[in-house]
Amino acid sequence: MALYKYFKKNSVLPNPDGPLSTRVPPSAIAEANKQVQPLIENDSASKKSGKRGQYLVYTDEEKCKIGKRAAEMGVTSTLRFYQKEFADRPLKESTVRTWATKYKIEMAQRSRFGKEMEIAKLESAKRGPPLLLGKELDMQVQEYVKNLRDNGGVVNSAIVIAGAEGIIKSHDSNLLKENGGHIACSKSWAKSFLGRLGYVKRRVSTKAKVTVADFDAYKAQFIFDIQAIVELEEIPPDLIINWDHTGIHYVPVSNWTLAKEGSKRIEIAGSDDKRQITVQSLGNFCLHRLYMQARQRNVFPLLNSQTIGT
Repeated sequence: MALYKYFKKNSVLPNPDGPLSTRVPPSAIAEANKQVQPLIENDSASKKSGKRGQYLVYTDEEKCKIGKRAAEMGVTSTLRFYQKEFADRPLKESTVRTWATKYKIEMAQRSRFGKEMEIAKLESAKRGPPLLLGKELDMQVQEYVKNLRDNGGVVNSAIVIAGAEGIIKSHDSNLLKENGGHIACSKSWAKSFLGRLGYVKRRVSTKAKVTVADFDAYKAQFIFDIQAIVELEEIPPDLIINWDHTGIHYVPVSNWTLAKEGSKRIEIAGSDDKRQITVQSLGNFCLHRLYMQARQRNVFPLLNSQTIGT
């Protein structure tokens, strides 16, 4: 298609020497062509550009201010009042009328539900299909899920569905499909809901818990605790042994959850709980021992413990 611009197009203007000259004087046709030619060229140039003019953008606060005055003083008066202030963004009558109507509807809803009557801004309607739960219930479910995640709880589709159904039941259980209503909280809806919150599947990570600034303080405290125990218990240096182990948590916790995309620290309540059951075995001289944390410091020897031979 781009090659067409390199070829001369046939003129659409009537030929003064053509068949039309039998009905219209040739001089009149030539003069008319002279006047029409520039208009045709300008029209073709504007079509080639294909660019739309800039949208006039107004903030939600400006919409509220203009809509409030239009609702109280009238649209025509408002247009004259803000003519100089919005000279770079001329206001249209239809636009101001829409904001005035929206302002009146918002005021009526606030009055009906007993909310504060002062409106700071008129939020633009969001695109896309309407929310399954409605604006109020959807917002409550969002706040519930966010609070659950902030407290370190696991978030997944099943938990979102359960939380949503609980909030719906507290409002009106007849809205649920199982009770004859129109709301069915499916797994696909839960995934869409979490997508709107920006939640993605993440593995638990508490590495960001200790920042670089806190590292030296934690290190000094760790060494101080060891020195204090060594001095209090009079432990000789030969009996100071350092080793690592893999323990089993008292209560297993999931390592996966859904969290805000880009989060540096992903915590789950209990994921950093170090209370574990550990079996220790050291050389020929030490029995197998089962260690577990309790209210009192206890070390429980295993039944039928035996030393390990070389």
